[in-house]
Order: sequence, then structure tokens, then C-alpha cells
Amino acid sequence: MTKSINEKMKDIKKDLLLEEASKLFESVGFENMKIADLAKNAGVSQSTIYTIFSNKEGLYMEYIRYHIRGFMEELDTLIRPDSTNYDKIAVFTKLKFSYYIQKETALQHTLKNNPLFFSTLYSDF
Repeated sequence: MTKSINEKMKDIKKDLLLEEASKLFESVGFENMKIADLAKNAGVSQSTIYTIFSNKEGLYMEYIRYHIRGFMEELDTLIRPDSTNYDKIAVFTKLKFSYYIQKETALQHTLKNNPLFFSTLYSDF
């Protein structure tokens, strides 16, 4: 079944909001990121954000999932079909740490407050 125009528009809005939220999470972190700032930066109302994301925590979970998908897509482009297992692990490790370093501010809340966060996150996949 194909998506309706409204569903496609909601997906586009969601992705654009996630791009803007990424900038905020990565510059000020989860605790200091305000939905009001996101709304202002994105040029939308706070109610628009809350129609797409249930709350700030829901937005944050989608931010993490959004970047995991990006990570996996980038990983797929970096691993050649003829790579050895060692090469695959090396590429994965290098990419994983570069992502972590880029997003360290955004992830501090998660790692500090819930050491089992990623196991919870992966249970949703």
C-alpha cells in the first residue's frame, strides 16, 4: 500500500525536524535542548513538533534511530564485498568511534543516566 500525501509530508517534516534537532542535541546536549528553540530554529510551532514526536524523549529516541540508520548506510558504502572480516571490523570500529566523537555532547545524557539505553533502543528494532 502506498503512502498518502499527508503521510509523505509528515515523513518529510519529521526528517527536517530531526536534522534541526541533531544540531541542537549535538551542540547543547539533551538536557539543555529546548523544544521552543527547535521550533524557532525550524520555523514551526511547538504544537507541530508535538504532533510528530510525543515528547522530548520521543524526539531524542528518533534522533538516535535516525543516526543509527545513517551510520548503517554509511557503513554499507565503506565495506567492500571483498573485505575480510578483520577489515569489516576495522571499518565498523573506526566509523563507530567517529560517530561517537561527533555526537558526544548529545549522547552524554544517555550514557550518564541510563547505561542500558542502547540495549533498550535496540529492542525496538
